[in-house]
Order: sequence, then C-alpha cells, then structure tokens
Amino acid sequence: MESVSRDFALVVACVFVLGMLLPVTSASLGPGRTPESAAAAFVAWNAGSLHLRSGIGELRLAGVVPSLTGYHVMYQQVLGGVPVFGAIVNVFVDWSMAPRFAYSSAKEFGTDALAPAVPAKDASSRFESTAFTASEPSLVVYPDGDRGRLAWRGDLESPTAGDWTVFSSAVDGSVVAVLDARKQVTGWGLVFDPNPIASSGNAKFRDNGDSDSPELGALETKRALEGLDGSGYLRGPYADVQGGKGPNAKEPGDTFFYTRSDERFEQVMAYYHIDRSMRYIAALPSRGGFGSLGFTSIVDHPQTVKVDQFAYDNSYYNTANHRISLGRGGVDDAEDADVILHEFGHAIQDRQVPGFGIGHDAGSMGEGFGDYWAVTMHYSTVKPEWRPLVAMWDATSYDDHDPAYLRRVDLNLHYPEDLTGRIHHDGQIWSRLLWDIHERLGGVTADTIVLESQSYLTPSASFQDGAKALLDADTALYGGAHVIDILEFLMDRGLPFAF
Repeated sequence: MESVSRDFALVVACVFVLGMLLPVTSASLGPGRTPESAAAAFVAWNAGSLHLRSGIGELRLAGVVPSLTGYHVMYQQVLGGVPVFGAIVNVFVDWSMAPRFAYSSAKEFGTDALAPAVPAKDASSRFESTAFTASEPSLVVYPDGDRGRLAWRGDLESPTAGDWTVFSSAVDGSVVAVLDARKQVTGWGLVFDPNPIASSGNAKFRDNGDSDSPELGALETKRALEGLDGSGYLRGPYADVQGGKGPNAKEPGDTFFYTRSDERFEQVMAYYHIDRSMRYIAALPSRGGFGSLGFTSIVDHPQTVKVDQFAYDNSYYNTANHRISLGRGGVDDAEDADVILHEFGHAIQDRQVPGFGIGHDAGSMGEGFGDYWAVTMHYSTVKPEWRPLVAMWDATSYDDHDPAYLRRVDLNLHYPEDLTGRIHHDGQIWSRLLWDIHERLGGVTADTIVLESQSYLTPSASFQDGAKALLDADTALYGGAHVIDILEFLMDRGLPFAF
C-alpha cells in the first residue's frame, strides 16, 4: 500500500452513505497525482469507514467520470473475484487531485461459497424460453439482507413481455430475484390527436353509441407513450391513469392498441395527452433560462385520472383528492383531448395555488384558463378557423353549431356588461384575453407568462388580481417587454387592472 505523507491538510467531511452519516478524512496529495492514485490512497486510508474488510484489494476500478467540480473514481466491490451486485465505491477527487469524500454501497456480510455448484450452461437453459432471449450468464454476489448469495445473472429481453434481469442461485438453482430492467420505457398506443373532428377537418362525424367504424378507425393514430414505469399499466412520472367502470389497461409489452369501442382506449388518451402536456410545461423557460426546468410545482408528481367513471356527461377536477374524473355520457369525455386538458388546467392551477378557484372571479379565471390550455396544446394541428373552438368532438352530442363546440376562446365579450354570474360563461372573457396574448406573442411566450402569473395569485383572486399578475409576470420574466400588449388586451376586454 502506498504510504500517505503526514504533512497533508486534513479535511473532515460528513457524507451521507446508505442513509447514515459517515465521517471521512481526505487529504491533498500534492502534484503528480492522477485521479486513480489519489482515490486509491483515500480508500486505503478510510477502508473501515467504507465497509471494506480487505481495503483496496476488495475493489476493482470501474471507471473515472468527470463532472463540473472534479473526478468521480468508481470502484466495483468484488469478493473472491466475483462482483457484488450494486456495490460501488465512488470517490470524489477535485481538480487539484485532492480526494474529498466518498459514497459507498459496499457490503460487509458473509457469503455463499464462491465456487458455483450449478454450472453456467444449466443457468442458461433456465433463462431461455420461447418468449425471451437471454444474455450469457455472469456470476455475481447478490445482496440478500445480511448475506451475499452467489448467483447467475441473466438479462432477458422480449418484444412482448419486456426486459428483465433474473438472478438464479449458483448453489441450488432457485430464483433469487427478478428485477424489471425497464426503469422508464416508451410504449405505444392508439389515440385521437386531439379528436376526430379537429384532426380530420370533417365536422360530420358522430359518436354512434361508441361504435367502431372504418372512418373513425383511420383517425386512431399511433403515438409514443413516454415514461411508462414498466409495470404494464399506464403509469409514469407525469400521469397515473385508472379505469372507472372497467379494469385498468395493462399490457406487459407496453403496447396499448385499443379501438374506441374499448373503454381502455380512453385511458390511453388520458395518459398521452396529460403526459405530453406535462412534458411541454417542463421544457418551458424559467426566467429566460431556456431549456431549464421551470414550474416544478406543476410537474413534480403524476396526475391521477379516473376514466369513464360515471355514466352522465360531465368531468371535473377534485381539489380534495387532486384527481381528474372523466365521464362517459354522450361522447365519452376522454375521447376528446380538449376535455382532458381543460380538467388538467384546473389541476395545474391547484398545483400552483392549492385550492384555487374560490368565488366568482377566480372560478371564472379557472374555467377560462382550462379552455385556453386545451386549445393552446394542439394549436398547430387544427385548421386556423377552428383553433378557438373547445371540445368539438364531445359537443357533437349536445350542440347544433357546424362544427359543434362546447365553448370558444375568441368571443368578443366585455367586462362587466357581459357578465352572467355563471363561471363557465364569464370565463370566456378571461380565455379571450389569454387567446389574444397567445396570438400576439406566440405560444411559448404566452404560456410562460400565463403560467408564471398564476403562481402569484391566491385561491380567491379577483379579475384585477389576475390582470396585475400577468403584468408582474411579464416584468419578472421579460423585463416588461410585453406590458403594452397585455394592457391593450386588458382594455379590449374592459378588465380592471392596476400597477
């Protein structure tokens, strides 16, 4: 073992290792060192604290990874020449070649005899099947509580059943562990994007009792379902979708190809459109820093959705359980992305200001924002004259316009004379304001200002509060570059504002 000079400067760091505070002594080792030699000396000095009974002899160099602040020297723990699964020592060495601290998941435990009683070929035959192809088995020590189990590791792949890592005992052939190798996977599903009328340009389509047809089937479009957790369900970092009337959609191969007559089709719709919306929000600029993650309170946990939960024609977001519930009366609500995204608009506001929507003004702004969010999310996929129309497919069961629509965001309503006291109607004053901002400034800039402004509000905010928040948000984000535009549109709607 290389001796370590006693005239180095001692630095004591408290480092979290495996959830415990580990005191680690590190040393500046002077010129001529490499990250590897500095790390090796550090390990030798601190073997006991790093849970290494045999010091550096228990480790195998796995690699050196640079970062913004120095080098990270990675060691794989080995026992009798066999790697311990998941057991890594990571030593941080700064640019001056001084090792500063380490994180260790090395194990101190007794193990099985390190000579396998089950040969590799027998393990290989266990891993192979008609559904899977398997890698060549590799010998590992698998941590199992306070002992290590000698095991053959096989990495299994299947186009229909997913990818798995299986550990089979090298002592008796029993299964030690099965791990899902798909941390986040991309699946595939059929959806309307955003709905049959908007995507086809044909206002004559009708639901016909949720029945399939060649014409509607041609509009069921294959889309990537990103971020699935590999469970086979429609769960990911941004959405957790469940069936209301029937079972949850489950496909072990993450291929969700249902037609619209199957209620699981609506579950795929909800996952795709909410996940896509969340990913868009995550990519928006934060204080001018394009590419950074803004609005973390919106995207930091998945949105729960219950699809086809009740037979009547209504959907809602519940601020008590933070869940979106989508009905199936008339046209199934989840067959129209506008309905999904409108309800998700309420969820966005609740994530920014818990309980948002108390009172007439805040409730109207909530409905107006929900409509705005629905149309802005698929702006580029709809022909221009239909872009302001909300829920054209859902509305075919109750509206006689051509094309049908639930509401629109371009009505020339004026405050206060056009108020009715009904928040869905009065929200169209607010949605028109947001729509005008969108048309003048462009989608990304408008959406960023609108979302940022909502974080300034209270649950019972007034129209005047909402107007001021838009001005404040533009000032904070863009130095007031769009204040004149926003003021123009506020005056067009007659909405009160104050600086």
